[in-house]
Amino acid sequence: MTDKLDAIVKAIRASESITVISHIATDGDTLGASLALFGALRQIDKHVQIVCEDVVPHIYAFMPMTEHVLQPHQAKRSDLAIAVDCADTERMG
Repeated sequence: MTDKLDAIVKAIRASESITVISHIATDGDTLGASLALFGALRQIDKHVQIVCEDVVPHIYAFMPMTEHVLQPHQAKRSDLAIAVDCADTERMG
């Protein structure tokens, strides 16, 4: 487990720009985790974007930083992508 965690930390450190991908049918779990990761990565001076196929549901609009959630056509290329709360690639949209 430590080797995998070390590899993730190394990939994040080596990346200047990172895309956080939330799963389709956005719910509170994926949105909350994506926003938390977004905030943490920004604190270590990474250029971060959150991408989700769906718009943020109105029920979650109160969450801080939801205005940063982009749809795929708005996203830019990045050095690294991190999928949040996705059991498989099809859930990424």
